[in-house]
Amino acid sequence: MTGPYIPVDGGQLNLIGDSLCALPWLRYCVEKEQAQGVIFTGGGFCKAVRPLIANWGWVFRDESAQELGYETTDVPLHQVFQWCNQVNLNLHMAQGYFAIAGYPIPPLPISLPFREDDRDPFEGHIICSPFSRSDHQNNKLWPHARWVEVLNAVKGRRGVAIIGSSADDWSDYIDTDFEILTDYPLPIILGALRRTPLFLSVDNGMSHLAHFGGVSRHGMIYPACLSESFVRNPLGVYVRGNPLDVTVDQVVALAEQIMKGGGS
Repeated sequence: MTGPYIPVDGGQLNLIGDSLCALPWLRYCVEKEQAQGVIFTGGGFCKAVRPLIANWGWVFRDESAQELGYETTDVPLHQVFQWCNQVNLNLHMAQGYFAIAGYPIPPLPISLPFREDDRDPFEGHIICSPFSRSDHQNNKLWPHARWVEVLNAVKGRRGVAIIGSSADDWSDYIDTDFEILTDYPLPIILGALRRTPLFLSVDNGMSHLAHFGGVSRHGMIYPACLSESFVRNPLGVYVRGNPLDVTVDQVVALAEQIMKGGGS
């Protein structure tokens, strides 16, 4: 530890989901060391997540650890992946950090004190997050045409909001009557997820936001390539399989279960 802060190289934590899953372990390190917070060096740690934790007192610096005279703590992201998918298949990604460090493993679900913005551009819409930055050859993504089928089948008189970034391919949603909402700040999205009657997603940053943000009306298409506990939202429900093998009927049934109050 250097001074009141724990220096961390956050260079591996540039994706929303990866950064969110490291937060419980980092918070435990701060508490264990009786530190004031974490200082991320080298411009690392996901910029989209920073507004969620803006009131934690953590620091983000563009200078390298060497320039600041710090010896940083490395983030064992790849070791966590291997541990949870090869050694202990019952652990969530967030729990894997504790296991590797030999710390007491917290039970699921894990709740984090995120900052929420109650401005709601979603107006009670069903919310869908169909994109994933970590998709590899459709190991996480579900065909967008199937999402359109599901959302039309379950929306009734409700509106539908599709969330993602301006870098995503929106072509399948252009000719629908769905709201397309890009690059919204995560505190606003969190508030909307807590109020929506139904949130549907693939394994992505928004699914982790739902878990750590206490969202239970969440249905997820869970990739078969990962262990069954690694990225799940223990508050929600899911269909697990190779995404291309998951049917529209399965996801419609999942959505209807949630809207009838049949989540976890």
